[in-house]
Amino acid sequence: ARQDLTQWQSWLLDLLTDSARQVQMEDWSLALVQAIVSQLSLYPATAQEKSFSVRAVGRLLTLVTNKQAVLDHLSSIFLVTLERRHDETACALAFGAVASAHLELVVSKCATLYLGGSLKKSSSFFGLLRDKSGEETAARTVAIVLGCVGEAARQARPGELEDSVEGLVGTFLLPCLQDCRDSHLIRAASLTTLAQLCSALQPVLVENPAFKLGRHEELLHSCIGLLQDTAVSLEARQLALTALSSLKIGRASCRERV
Repeated sequence: ARQDLTQWQSWLLDLLTDSARQVQMEDWSLALVQAIVSQLSLYPATAQEKSFSVRAVGRLLTLVTNKQAVLDHLSSIFLVTLERRHDETACALAFGAVASAHLELVVSKCATLYLGGSLKKSSSFFGLLRDKSGEETAARTVAIVLGCVGEAARQARPGELEDSVEGLVGTFLLPCLQDCRDSHLIRAASLTTLAQLCSALQPVLVENPAFKLGRHEELLHSCIGLLQDTAVSLEARQLALTALSSLKIGRASCRERV
């Protein structure tokens, strides 16, 4: 039943996007996005309709060229996801869909959201006491951003991903991998995103056999460090192993094609 629902949602999203494309009026598509966003607050936090609507916004934004409108609506669906504390995957898929048409805008929005989460994570209550609630929200913010980055990489055009990958590694992945000891949530999200990025880079290697992932060794050492840390959970070490395997495959692919 769950699989049937997923398939139906996929068909409906395709139908929605194709219908909006046939209309060929950006103002109409943008008005539809605005209408959907305005309805999001009416659904319960765990409602499947809410998740579907978030994904619908992402698909429709691929047809919008107004950069500020795209950025504003990305903020809207992100904040809805942060508040509902449910189905972060829907938000990631929406960001990924937008990245297929506007990767630069998605990366820019993720960087802004990530910076906000990182600043909150590093701050303390009145500079003296830890604000545990604030830290949890900050960690969730960073984890959701990482999920969005992973999906953005997965759905981006190979040429655009190649141009953006250095920023993705330097802005998001390395900082999180090097400073995730205190947050299982961020640790798991960063390792999962790294594996997604490595997988997404395979088409880049096909188009450009000379491509090499920048700061590859630093990423390897971060994964190895987590893998060898006995204080880290078994689940996290398994994720580190997956990410490490992805990095080694990426390096091997590069060598084979050079």
